[in-house]
Amino acid sequence: MHRDSCPLSPSYRSIQSDRDHRRFVQSRLRDLAHHLFVFIRAGMNKALKSLIAAGAAIEILFIIFRLLPLDGSQRILLYIGLGLAVFAVILLLARFLRSAPLEKRFFLLLAFAALVFQLTLLSAPPDLSDDIYRYVWDGKLQYVGISPYTYAPSDPLLRPYHSAHLPARVNFPDIKTIYPPLAQAFFTLSYAIFGENLDGMKFIFIMINMGNIFLFYRILQQRRYLLAPLLLFAWNPLLIMETAVNGHLDVLFLFFLLMALFFFYRQRWLFAGIALGLSVLSKLIPLIAFPVFVAELAAKKPQRKPLVLFSVSFAATLALAVLPYLKTIGNMLGTMMNYSSYWYFNSPHFHLLLAIFKDNILVHRILFLLLIVFLAAVVLWRTRFENKIFLCFFAFILFNPVIYPWYLIVLLGLLCIHESRIAFYWSGPILLSYIVAYRYRVTGAWHDSWPVMALEYGSLAILILWQRLQAYRWRSRQT
Repeated sequence: MHRDSCPLSPSYRSIQSDRDHRRFVQSRLRDLAHHLFVFIRAGMNKALKSLIAAGAAIEILFIIFRLLPLDGSQRILLYIGLGLAVFAVILLLARFLRSAPLEKRFFLLLAFAALVFQLTLLSAPPDLSDDIYRYVWDGKLQYVGISPYTYAPSDPLLRPYHSAHLPARVNFPDIKTIYPPLAQAFFTLSYAIFGENLDGMKFIFIMINMGNIFLFYRILQQRRYLLAPLLLFAWNPLLIMETAVNGHLDVLFLFFLLMALFFFYRQRWLFAGIALGLSVLSKLIPLIAFPVFVAELAAKKPQRKPLVLFSVSFAATLALAVLPYLKTIGNMLGTMMNYSSYWYFNSPHFHLLLAIFKDNILVHRILFLLLIVFLAAVVLWRTRFENKIFLCFFAFILFNPVIYPWYLIVLLGLLCIHESRIAFYWSGPILLSYIVAYRYRVTGAWHDSWPVMALEYGSLAILILWQRLQAYRWRSRQT
């Protein structure tokens, strides 16, 4: 027998020792993996498991949306179906997690998943809106030193700046821009970094939307301690797809509106006024909230300093931003007046009034007058500040002859201060309004459809009724 094969030889003992060591290490690793699994499983309660499972399912749906080789009209139908499917998932998940606490780990998971969702959809073409082409065109003009308030895209003087897609794909090229100075600054920044690349601008909007999710979370920490509102906002399919696919500006003005609310609750009146001013400079809609802020300060603060600080900082912010465009800013207001006098979409009450009065401009004026009266009543109404803020923006949408799906983004953002879930319930059915865009792609005719509006608003009414019924049953069980 060879001596190295002897059980008592040093070489054999060395080999045996190595084997024992490997077995020991493997055993320890198995034990460690087992304890780690038990630890993670113990830490992952039902809420966390549900969020992870739902997030994975939603991401799979978004990946399928991106990978399917479809044409524009087919993508529109899939967009609607995908949005409704994700809406149903979030609706059921929010009901399951209605009593889940607002924990930091949940926030981090929701924020990370929202970022992944949006980046997955980033390269999808904006089939349902051409607004982003106007954004890029305005940014291009500003970048070369031309005010977009001075010339319409079709002006012959701008031909040296034409490209293969711009301004050919800009909607209403004979009309000057309607976007305020701060929005123009963001358009210019995007063009300076990404040129005419649409995905670059959408990436900026995605980053801004991540800021919205963070501010939403911080405000929710101050007001309420439940997870559901953050879920309904951060994973809302309308917010995700209108930001990452269609690239709409509304996330920008919402960012500064949430910032204004954040500072307002912390009694930082100067910064709250500046933030609200920046919100108005992003899109004019938040101007309707200014009287509510002023009324709240005038009613609750016996000293004048908070009211003065807020009002002066708000006005100064507007003035400083408008100053460089003083000679041409009137063109923007003229375009806004033109837009608010003729356009209509997805507004059943507009069509009802039009059937009665037979005059498009008159119906627009009636709805505008109703909005002013309603806003004045809201400001004077003795109710909570949060109710007033929500009702102002809700009224703006309700009395608007044009109700595009992305208009609801601001109402979704206000879920952090207001308990009503009507914004979320509406964010699903309103996607049906895009059937009009599908029909336009197929037939070339753009007009509202009563069956579509009946389905949209009927679904909304059913969801609200269902929510009221659930709330009534819950109160009955408590008593």
